[in-house]
Amino acid sequence: MTIPLKRALRSKGIRLVSLFVLYAFDWVWRKDKDLIVFTGLEGRWYTDNSRYLFERFVKDHSDRYRTIWVTRNEELIEEMNARPGYEGRFVHQYSAQGIAALLSAKVVINCFWTYDLPLLFSRRTTTVQLWHGIPIKAIGLQEKRLAGTGKKFIYQIWMESQYTYWVASSETDKRTTMLCIGLPDDRVIVTGYPRNDTLVRQKDGPDGKASLKMPCLSKTTILYAPTWRENAVVRIFPFDDIDMTELDALLEEFDAHLLLRGHYVDDVLGRNGEIDYGNLGSERVHLANRDLFEDVQELLPHVDVLISDYSGIWVDYLLLERPIIFIPYDLEDYTRQTGLMYDYDEITPGPKVKGFSELTDALRAYLSEPSKDREERMRVKSMFHKYDDGRACERLYEFISKRT
Repeated sequence: MTIPLKRALRSKGIRLVSLFVLYAFDWVWRKDKDLIVFTGLEGRWYTDNSRYLFERFVKDHSDRYRTIWVTRNEELIEEMNARPGYEGRFVHQYSAQGIAALLSAKVVINCFWTYDLPLLFSRRTTTVQLWHGIPIKAIGLQEKRLAGTGKKFIYQIWMESQYTYWVASSETDKRTTMLCIGLPDDRVIVTGYPRNDTLVRQKDGPDGKASLKMPCLSKTTILYAPTWRENAVVRIFPFDDIDMTELDALLEEFDAHLLLRGHYVDDVLGRNGEIDYGNLGSERVHLANRDLFEDVQELLPHVDVLISDYSGIWVDYLLLERPIIFIPYDLEDYTRQTGLMYDYDEITPGPKVKGFSELTDALRAYLSEPSKDREERMRVKSMFHKYDDGRACERLYEFISKRT
């Protein structure tokens, strides 16, 4: 019966009807206050905040809670259920077992959107949205596409009905989240992100696990990780004066390696050849996308200098207190089309380079003197991170345990 049910719920029409049918069931279904259900990005990925909090609950709180991860990734289910300590914890979200778990759980935790799941939640279910990045760009109610439309009203009703609590990393982030999502003050909680606990613990040096996948991480490492563009394809090294021979010589001088990592949306474009990652013939330039490092948190502790733009990755990276270079080559277009929640110059604690020579100058300066611009990085870090103690998972456990 499980297989036909999965197939049926893959049909968009049947899924739409099932959303409301299961919503009605959620009002009357018996809730288990000791059951917590987790899910990940798009209902497929075992990454991000959900993963780190889930693993902490499995490791430290199995005596208090039963934890289940629902996913539509069948390979993940097989792999994880074979791992000691995780047997039976991973179930298909479109199976009878997965739907029963979602209906029974007193608490459901995710880090993307509830529409990745096969049901809508009633107020009897406590939903905790961990999200997947401190919002620098406009999201939700602040998105340009919602401006001047009745969609904002519908969107806010949806948010208030489907999310009991939303996690933020600081008071500044909380105020921005409230503007974007529309939840009231008492439903946006400042705990920090679970995924950043591991960054804080590795501030003084990585644990070395990622270097088993890519041995060059034991050397000086530079990561270039731009975000995706909704209305354009991201450009890697968008400079007219680019000279890969010169870049290679700089990397050789500092015995450094450059990693290129696209947003998960851009991974697909990259595989299709729509994104030009430049000359990868160099032995010191490498791709580090999701097929190798599914979760970027594995990678960040090894990174000595980060290059980015509007991505939330650099906000997490502030916790490591290391140099950041920005390449906002399309700032005007991005601001007009997508929108930013802050003054870009005010929140970016590093050089904004406009040409290849400026990039190499900035790299040389930071590789020679990593403490350069440290005070500015600390100022912005304090804006976006209330906590720097690696205890976000503990704070969330305490918060949830008081409400179940």
